[in-house]
Amino acid sequence: MLFNVDLPQVNSRIYVAIGFALANSIMLVGDDGVVIVDVTESLESAAEIYEAFRNITTKPITDIIYTHNHADHVNGAQVFYIAVQSYN
Repeated sequence: MLFNVDLPQVNSRIYVAIGFALANSIMLVGDDGVVIVDVTESLESAAEIYEAFRNITTKPITDIIYTHNHADHVNGAQVFYIAVQSYN
């Protein structure tokens, strides 16, 4: 982990993974599943975030949103994509 790790709850449906990687990753919890916003720069950091999010909810990951295409926001996608594929 690169920085001080934190997983604050912004409100009842939003969590932010801070410090796991260069970019933050966000989990939006819906009624039937979750959406992940940005997936970090590596499979390793994405896997750590995935596990941290899974400790909060086991609802299926239904979608991934990329805020933009820089590597630190998209390269960890495979970790979350596998979960999305198993849902769809």
